[in-house]
Amino acid sequence: MIEAATTLKPDSESSGSRVVIFEELFHDTPRSFRVFLSGLERELSAAGVRYEIVSPHWPVPGKRGQAVHLLVSALLRQVVYPFWARRRFAPDAINFLVSAGLAQLLWLAPKSCRIVVFCHDVFVFLPHEVRGHRLDFGGSLRRWSLSVLQRRTLRRADLFIAPSARTRADLITYIGVPADRIVVIPHRLDDSVFKEGCRTEARRLLGWPAAAPIVFAVVNTERRKNVETLVEAVHMLVAEIPEIRLALLGHLSSRQRRLIDRSGLAERVIHVDGLDNADVAHCYQAADCLIHVSFYEGFGYPLLEAMASGCPILCSSRGAIPEVVGECAEFVDPSAPEAIARGIRSLLGDPGRRQALTTAGLVRAATYATDRGYWRALRRVREL
Repeated sequence: MIEAATTLKPDSESSGSRVVIFEELFHDTPRSFRVFLSGLERELSAAGVRYEIVSPHWPVPGKRGQAVHLLVSALLRQVVYPFWARRRFAPDAINFLVSAGLAQLLWLAPKSCRIVVFCHDVFVFLPHEVRGHRLDFGGSLRRWSLSVLQRRTLRRADLFIAPSARTRADLITYIGVPADRIVVIPHRLDDSVFKEGCRTEARRLLGWPAAAPIVFAVVNTERRKNVETLVEAVHMLVAEIPEIRLALLGHLSSRQRRLIDRSGLAERVIHVDGLDNADVAHCYQAADCLIHVSFYEGFGYPLLEAMASGCPILCSSRGAIPEVVGECAEFVDPSAPEAIARGIRSLLGDPGRRQALTTAGLVRAATYATDRGYWRALRRVREL
């Protein structure tokens, strides 16, 4: 399936230009990718650029993280999609991959095509001591296979757009991309949705406890999101703060659910999934703080959304996280549950510090609310 959108009033610089956007599998797209793609579409439309979205809507059984989903998704992504996409690359257009995870599409792409890749991160290529955790779905074997299959293929791209200086540095160091072929454009905040709100009203709308201290985290089934350590840290606080609640947004694996049950936190965990952006914004507004203790991030959308929503942040200091939040967060060691527990205790017990982080975060988030200049960057591919 190809979804196409065309604007009607191209300016002089974009007249005659066309972009073909290759999207992730429809049932295998993280929310952050969807947010990025909507921002890209908005900017291309505003610039009067004609674009098409190549979007394979193939059914994938199960949910992300489940074995059947992983197997079918891998087959479609690694084998079927490259053959299906090869006739959709356009030599007369700028061909744009929304993720470096689609590098395999370049195996069969015509050599005459101009290729731009948006690289959210390259954590699968990082050595263990930098990444900080074992890779899901194969560990070192997965890293080796991806290095063999994708590293050289990725270097075929004419231009990379990275959301952070850290991802740019990783592309240079671990993929071997020349520095002059990388443009850094931080993700854009949708400040029409993510903004400060009333905590009491947000909790009422979500059905969350009105008075309980609630710590919030955006998670998924990947090890790098560090759900296990977060659960352990909250468990350490139960005796001291018996009314504490842990709100988790995102799909949880059966292993993670069992961990929560074994920890005795099942009655204290609020699990939500499949929310629209308005309700996600309510989650940030309702929480006392966001806990974002990922082992590695190439950017970290939840950090941006939390700052814009007036939610104080406790986070790790790895990857691009410090680059995104600046001094608008408290930092902890993500591998130490005791440190995370101390950080949560400190923030919950210090309303003044939470307010200071909220105020600083709102100011910083506003700097991400302008258009990002994706089309200006895409035009650079003509000069390479």
